[in-house]
Amino acid sequence: MRKLWTAVAAAIFLTAALGTGTAYAHDAEYGMWTGEQNGLLLGIVEEAGEDWVVLKEVKALPSGDKGGVNDRQLPPEEVPERLKVTDLRPYLISYNKVEKPQAGQCLLVSADLGKNGEWKALWPPYEVSSLDTSTLEFQTDEDKNMYGAAWERFVHSGGKDYRFAFEHGDLSDTLYLQVPRDDGTMENQIIFQRENKIESQAPDSLEAAPDKETAAVQESATAGQTEPETTPAAQAAGAETTQAEETGTASMGLETVLIAIAAGFFGGMVISRLRKNKKR
Repeated sequence: MRKLWTAVAAAIFLTAALGTGTAYAHDAEYGMWTGEQNGLLLGIVEEAGEDWVVLKEVKALPSGDKGGVNDRQLPPEEVPERLKVTDLRPYLISYNKVEKPQAGQCLLVSADLGKNGEWKALWPPYEVSSLDTSTLEFQTDEDKNMYGAAWERFVHSGGKDYRFAFEHGDLSDTLYLQVPRDDGTMENQIIFQRENKIESQAPDSLEAAPDKETAAVQESATAGQTEPETTPAAQAAGAETTQAEETGTASMGLETVLIAIAAGFFGGMVISRLRKNKKR
């Protein structure tokens, strides 16, 4: 059965618990896409500490819902090109598959401006491939999933595309862009799809060279038999007992013949001696 988890206006990646059915906003990524921060900051890591970074060449990405209920982003001109972000956690998505921010990386983070002029991260950051908002990637093509694809579509569109639906299937995962119709309903347009890898491993007995029993089964199958003929353990024990009895009977018969021959030999000797005594 395929499970359809639809986010009417957002991704479902940072939600703590998800179930079968429909998940609506407000979740974390939808909040980031609709401006629920003072700045969605994109920049190059100049310095990095245990839980902080200094960013340079900073760009403030636009909100997808400018002026909406969630939007509290500062105007881009109020965001400095160099700033410090604290309270950082490990990457949520990393293009180069690293855990923590390092100097030289391109980083995207949702943050609020503190009274001391420092920015405080609201959610774990993302490492991206570049600062070019028209081409940057969150994941390589090999690793890309629906969430990385949704983020890329949001950034590439300048925040215009932010309503997504996610379909998790047994065979594939599908990302839809929700496009408003004239009648107010939404049309789901497929913008990304990925097949799920189904790994299966054959039993060791099928991979190994066939033993005698397996060869016998194969030979029986070739002869048109569906199952190899087997002998139950009790029947096998009975056969051994019968064979032992037959062997014992044969041994007893041989002993009887030998005794008869010996008796005849000695009897003949006695009769011959008696005859000789009579002649004397």
